[in-house]
Amino acid sequence: MTASSDYTLFLKGKAHLQLEQNALSYHRVGCWVAILANPVFALSDYFNFPAYWQQSLMIRLSISVIVFLAMLFQKQLRLNSSQLVSIPLMLISIQNAHMYEFAAEKDLLGQHLNYMALFIGASLFILWRWYYSVVAVVVSACATSWFIYKNPVIGYDLFIVHGGLLLLATGVFMIILIQTRYRLNLKTILARMELEKSKQQIEKQALIIKAINESLEKKVEQRMDELTKKNKILEEYAFINSHELRAPLASIMGIVQLFPFSNLDDEQKQLVEYLNKSTQELDEVVRGISKKIAGK
Repeated sequence: MTASSDYTLFLKGKAHLQLEQNALSYHRVGCWVAILANPVFALSDYFNFPAYWQQSLMIRLSISVIVFLAMLFQKQLRLNSSQLVSIPLMLISIQNAHMYEFAAEKDLLGQHLNYMALFIGASLFILWRWYYSVVAVVVSACATSWFIYKNPVIGYDLFIVHGGLLLLATGVFMIILIQTRYRLNLKTILARMELEKSKQQIEKQALIIKAINESLEKKVEQRMDELTKKNKILEEYAFINSHELRAPLASIMGIVQLFPFSNLDDEQKQLVEYLNKSTQELDEVVRGISKKIAGK
């Protein structure tokens, strides 16, 4: 396994942890909505099932208490966010399914609407993997089937005709919507992490470039100091070459010109000519050095 794939797995694991933290906020809000809103739906039971609404209210209040206690002791019970929010979802699903045991044909549509409200609310407040949603829908379907079976007034055919298929479609829609939100949230977190990684790399590269620039500036300064010192040495040498060296040489050349050639024998004349030639050659060398230094 390459370092790149290792980092990708690490990043995904970190993203799932971040998503779990985000989901906890969603799920706690969902639990509070269940605690407060579920007893309110007892009003619909009052009109749909007047003979059983008090029993329904007690069940709904009991569920609210259980959910509240689960939130209060979440750490002690070691519940993750998905397990926490599954408590109100499952309990309210079974509660809604239980009402089918007392429903008449005219009550089916209203009860379907109560159930669909649960699925739609779950779609808004739950953020978990798809198989949790599948389990929730299967449990709801099994509980509903059981209580319809126990009801001698309605059967599966009436259940389906009076909105059962719509209820099932809402459950499937809940699975799809929660999974879509889950994937979008995960992609958003991964994109944010990748962006942060890119930002850190850019900052690191900027620091490296800054260090390189500072190093180059120091090298340029050192080079300029060296060139300044060399130029100073060359200027000093040019001064020595032009004045201190050429001055004695010019004196020698002047003295050579003063020799009385008429009073010298042949050997002396030849020596003087050699001396004159050598001083002229030396003068040309000194002039050439001065020109090269001046043209540096």
